[in-house]
Amino acid sequence: RAAVTSTALVTLTLALVSGEACSATPRLSSELVSATQMPKGWSVTSPTGSVQAGCLSDVVGLSHVLFVKGIKQSSSAQIFFEDNQSIPAAAEMLATYTNATGAYTKIVASLNGCKHVSGDILGETVTGTMKTKVFAHYANESQAFTANTLIMGNKIDVDVLIARKGNVIVGVMEGGLPGFSVRQFQNLIAKAIAKIH
Repeated sequence: RAAVTSTALVTLTLALVSGEACSATPRLSSELVSATQMPKGWSVTSPTGSVQAGCLSDVVGLSHVLFVKGIKQSSSAQIFFEDNQSIPAAAEMLATYTNATGAYTKIVASLNGCKHVSGDILGETVTGTMKTKVFAHYANESQAFTANTLIMGNKIDVDVLIARKGNVIVGVMEGGLPGFSVRQFQNLIAKAIAKIH
């Protein structure tokens, strides 16, 4: 039973930090963090599954929140990582828009409006809370959030940073049991921002 629970938690956490896939654009794909930039033992993964219900899909599935009603997304790319084929897990998602400043404002407002999260990931109930997080400033503008979730009786925290660098919006997430250290998350964010041209 412990092995089943552990495997289920890995699958659920990967779904939690990834959401659903969206199509990649070659230019933006070259600006994603690569596996060689991650700590030893980390690898690229292709998670499956879906996040359903309310703002949970926006919080933990940045592929959802990076679609902004009324502002056309021009291009996108994403990558997902796991630590030694387990958790914690991390994701980076990039998108460009016809109006990146407006898109950033709407994305942050959407996440600010999500105080209580509840939903379904791969058939498992997920509940929790979300709030803004005091964090270092990145690029032209940025905002960090933290979601404290409960999955199968296990507390899994998810950190999210949304930033705008020029006309590119970047979403960086990490989550797990245990999660990243603040230093490790900031290091990932710095690498992600540095690769955006």
